[in-house]
Amino acid sequence: MTILRKYSMKHILIAIVPVVLSGATLFLIRESVLLTVGDFLVVQDELQPADVIHVISGPDHRVDYAIQLYERGYARQIFFTGSCWCGTVQGTYAETVGREPSNMVCHHK
Repeated sequence: MTILRKYSMKHILIAIVPVVLSGATLFLIRESVLLTVGDFLVVQDELQPADVIHVISGPDHRVDYAIQLYERGYARQIFFTGSCWCGTVQGTYAETVGREPSNMVCHHK
């Protein structure tokens, strides 16, 4: 006996529609759900001074934030790692923060 013969189409739709609607609703609100869960899982500690500020390759805002932390005295050096922009960062950003390039360290492959 097949499923269609045992259960009417009405019963099948009653079972499938709520599942599809739930899935669609979760898909539509996924961003807010993920942000809420992420905010719960992230621990926000007070910033503490460190030996070095490590900037991993990525968007420019990471470099800007590292410079802000550097200017506030959270570390005496900034260490850049990652992509090809890393080689030019030392001189350019050292001038930006008014510091010697010796305070900027760069490593890339």
